[in-house]
Amino acid sequence: MIKGTSADSLLQLSTRILRDLVDGHSAHKLAVLLCEEAEKLSEDRVATLFKIDDEGHLHLFATAAAKTHDQQKLHESIKQNVVGQHCSVLDCQHVLVVDKANAPTACTSQCILTCHANWSCWAYPVLDGDTVVGTFALSAQKSSHPTAQDARMLDLMASIAGMLLCFDKHTQTQKIQTSKLLRLADFQGMLGQANTIVASSSTQDELLKALCACVVQHGHLSLAWISRPDAQEQFQMLAAAGTTGYLEGLSVSARAELPEGCGSMGTAWRQGCPIFSGSFHGSIHLLPWAQRAEYWGLKASAALPIFRAGRIWAILTVIHSEEDIFDQPLRNLLEELARNLSRGLDRLDQLHQEQRLSAIQGHLLNNTRAGITMVRNRHFVQVNQRFAEILGYASPDEFSGLSTRMIYPSSSEYDQIGQMYAQQTLGENNFFETRLLHKSGHSIPCEVSFGILHDHEGELSIWTLVDVSDREERERERNSYRDQLLRYADRIPGMLYKFCLHPDGHMSFPIALGAVQEMLGVQPQDIENNAAAAFQRAHPDDLPDLVNSIFTSARTMTLWHFECRLQLPDGRMVWRTGSSLPEREANGDIAWYGFISDTTEQKQALAALASSEQQQRAIFDASPTAMAVLNPSTLEIQAVNAAWETLLHRSADSIMGHNLLTAGIWSRALDNEKFQAQLRTSSPTIPYMEVTLLTQDGQPILCRVTAATTPVGEHHVLIMIAEDISEQRRIEAEIRDLNRDLEYRVQERTQDLENSNTALQASINELETTQEQLVEVEKLSALGHLVTGVAHEINTPLGNGLLAASTIVSQLEQLQIQYEQGLTRRDFEDFMEQAGLASDIVVRNLRRAADLVQSFKQVAVDQNIMSRRHFELHLLVRDLLVLLHPRLRISGVEVVTQIEPFINMDSYPGPLGQIITNLITNSLDHAFEESVSAKQLSISAVIVDKEWVEISIRDNGCGIPADHLAHIFEPFFTTRLGRGGSGLGLHISHNAALVLGGRLRVNSIEGQGSCFVLRVPLNAPSVTTA
Repeated sequence: MIKGTSADSLLQLSTRILRDLVDGHSAHKLAVLLCEEAEKLSEDRVATLFKIDDEGHLHLFATAAAKTHDQQKLHESIKQNVVGQHCSVLDCQHVLVVDKANAPTACTSQCILTCHANWSCWAYPVLDGDTVVGTFALSAQKSSHPTAQDARMLDLMASIAGMLLCFDKHTQTQKIQTSKLLRLADFQGMLGQANTIVASSSTQDELLKALCACVVQHGHLSLAWISRPDAQEQFQMLAAAGTTGYLEGLSVSARAELPEGCGSMGTAWRQGCPIFSGSFHGSIHLLPWAQRAEYWGLKASAALPIFRAGRIWAILTVIHSEEDIFDQPLRNLLEELARNLSRGLDRLDQLHQEQRLSAIQGHLLNNTRAGITMVRNRHFVQVNQRFAEILGYASPDEFSGLSTRMIYPSSSEYDQIGQMYAQQTLGENNFFETRLLHKSGHSIPCEVSFGILHDHEGELSIWTLVDVSDREERERERNSYRDQLLRYADRIPGMLYKFCLHPDGHMSFPIALGAVQEMLGVQPQDIENNAAAAFQRAHPDDLPDLVNSIFTSARTMTLWHFECRLQLPDGRMVWRTGSSLPEREANGDIAWYGFISDTTEQKQALAALASSEQQQRAIFDASPTAMAVLNPSTLEIQAVNAAWETLLHRSADSIMGHNLLTAGIWSRALDNEKFQAQLRTSSPTIPYMEVTLLTQDGQPILCRVTAATTPVGEHHVLIMIAEDISEQRRIEAEIRDLNRDLEYRVQERTQDLENSNTALQASINELETTQEQLVEVEKLSALGHLVTGVAHEINTPLGNGLLAASTIVSQLEQLQIQYEQGLTRRDFEDFMEQAGLASDIVVRNLRRAADLVQSFKQVAVDQNIMSRRHFELHLLVRDLLVLLHPRLRISGVEVVTQIEPFINMDSYPGPLGQIITNLITNSLDHAFEESVSAKQLSISAVIVDKEWVEISIRDNGCGIPADHLAHIFEPFFTTRLGRGGSGLGLHISHNAALVLGGRLRVNSIEGQGSCFVLRVPLNAPSVTTA
């Protein structure tokens, strides 16, 4: 119970406390005084004042000094069990009693005091208006309830306590506001210093380092640094100041998927906006750096994006030693600091750009062949060295500040230019020719242009001038050169041209020199502006391809090559060919410069060659030898020729896919076993076997069978040849019967038989001689066509060489005239330049002709002389392709060679070259009879098994029908009978391959091209020639 007293004593205490507060005494000390007075009025109770923070937790504000041991224990209990606990006094009655004995349910928290023995506590809420701001409590070691007087006294003491707590809160708020104002002033001062740094720094490093130092020094921040991500998106420091030990070994990333990239810097970089953090421990994203920050005493942080040229460039990070320091005003100042730094970087970029532009301007003025001057109010401001040189002055300084009147021959010209200048508009350029006054007193022709612009001093004009004194001389030289070019063009067997495709789609020949009438059937003036007259001469079948080739070349800017037929005015149909690379001209035209030649004779020669090859094919198709292609392992029939079908009266379709046994060809199964046995023992050939074969209707035919295994690609095939010997054996049987029955007629019949044999052998010899003659005729025919092609091919380089040589002669004549009239150094240099170009053309074209002749001589010698020598395969193929080039070009076939280098052979280049030539011409004649979009012929060679070489000739043409494959190597077999084919080309090639110790095979699928594979030894066997 509180001792009896009056309210006056408490009012006096209240007055004293108010007076002391006014005098500046601490609210805490006065609260202690209140507690001491309260203890004096209570009976051994301890007075305690608690305040409640914003989160509702109790904090001990003041208590009286303990005087007894029990009071000391009570103090300790209060500190351990009450301070920091949540208080629910708002839900309680005004006087709250916590007692172990009665434990009232009115206390919803029961945490104001943990009861020990019979201790009790009287608690009364401390109010600030209607808000509970604390609790005033009286605690004792005995259980008792307050009386009404005790409650009134507690209410009065709580009111005084409320005044003290409110005053303390106001004092603390004033301190915080004062601290914020001082900090805000510091930051504003820092911002002013930073603006000075931004405006005065001349380099990036200077700006960044000075700014970091300013932030730490004037903003009283612990650390400031600027960094930006590298190529691996790891932040690298550019400048720092303050507690930089924190940055040693620091790892920060800009990648969101990494923990080091989820902090303030990484987020600010990705989002482009400031990120403020009150504490390293207050955010899970800052935990990677929390321990490091705690070690260095760092609390709150801010990451501010720095922009450069409108794009994020770096992050400015600042850290303070206090938590939650960055309130909204400080945030605004820091954001303004970041914006000022961004503007400072842009200012540096602009400054450096202006310095570069100034340097470029000086370079342009002093490193150009044109005279340049800047003029203001018709007075010279700046002149470059070339301007002074053109007008005969030694230095640009001689013009400084003078009137432009000094460079005009007369006042009228000066006034005329002034009128032009007055009519000039801003940004417009004016070009004209005039005469300016040289320092020596004579006038010189100049090409002048000027434009007007405005700078900070007003209107400024920029003038350029070029001395064109030597233009007339150059024009005369160009006319002379054009006259020479016209004379040369009239002497060459063709037409020089410039062909243009204009942006509006129409075409023209602005330049057409030489035999234009002969080549195109029109006059040059007829096609100078419109090429329609020339295109009207084109054959209707060739015109679409010709036009399409033009537009394709223009679209892809690739080589334009054309071959087309033209009908001349006299009715003749001729072939014209040309090639040229396109050029895009300034006016938008696509131009081709080239040469059109007459290829009519080449086309006629190729047609004759094709006719000859058709004859050879027809002879090959008529071969009487019966042949079948088998699988060596299963003896499955893969192909048969027409002679085989005729011999056995079986169609190819009826036996394809069967083996020799299931096809019913053998009259005895034992013959099949015997054939296989000989194949195993005599592999890869069966030299001779006499068996009886069955026809489709079961008729027996006695045949002599031979077989040989040969490689085809990665596999082997068995070639079986059957020869009907029934008649021969029948005659022999009759002779034996006659010998048994008519012994006396033996000699007579023997003589008859010998006579028959002699006649038969003579016929065979005559047939072999005829065939050999046909082969030789075919070889000579092919060589003759080759000579025609080579002669026409040589004609072009010889013509070019003649043209260039004629140019040299003409130039020598001109040089002689100039020498007699006074040769100048420039005339001599021009002659040397043109003579050098012409000489180079002569040498290159004569070398080309010599190479063609050498290649032809080598091939001709090799094909006509059965000589053995060492040679490199790729050189042989190269010479053959050179000779076949005219036909390949006319056929439009692209040849691709893939021959391994250094394939050295000891063989007979003549037969080998004949084989390759026949295979190439065979593909050109037959493979591309149908339309093929991109004709291609590939020649490849590789070494196999160390001692052999395989040469493959493959085309992407129409392929060979399956029923022709078995006959193509037969003599006189051809699909071009009556169209020039003899049918001997592939037969000759097949026999030549055998002579060289090799094999020739073919793979083909109709519609998918063909591939001929020649396998020959690197070291050929010896061949005996007659």
